[in-house]
Amino acid sequence: KKIHQRLLLEEESKDDVFIDIDAAFLEEAVKGMDMVTNSQRGTAYGSTIKEEGMQMGGKTGTAQVRRITVRGQDQNSIPWKFRHHALFVGFAPVEKPEYCISVMIEHGGGGSSVAAPIARDVLLKLQQLLADGAPRSLMKIDGDA
Repeated sequence: KKIHQRLLLEEESKDDVFIDIDAAFLEEAVKGMDMVTNSQRGTAYGSTIKEEGMQMGGKTGTAQVRRITVRGQDQNSIPWKFRHHALFVGFAPVEKPEYCISVMIEHGGGGSSVAAPIARDVLLKLQQLLADGAPRSLMKIDGDA
């Protein structure tokens, strides 16, 4: 299967949508997603961005492909087609979100061990490039993987 990757940064979205959410609810969601990646008890703490002002928040997930028969079963010990899907959604920086990401790895295993590190690497590199003065117009990347 051919995958087309694309990273596109625009100053303004053509499809801005306003969602009426109570600020208190949104604050709690951001707080929880911050804890997932930046609290030692968080499921994605191993993927923390340590650079000040670039920390991400997010939510890990694992989608079962088939019923678990052995709790804690090593995903590498079962056929690839039956392994769980790894999921992570996140944003950065936590203090003033500008970027969001969604990572889904088919049959990748756990979201915290597989998808979250990918999100961390992408969000960190993106913020580093922009902090180093890379023009947004040069950030458009189209390619095949």
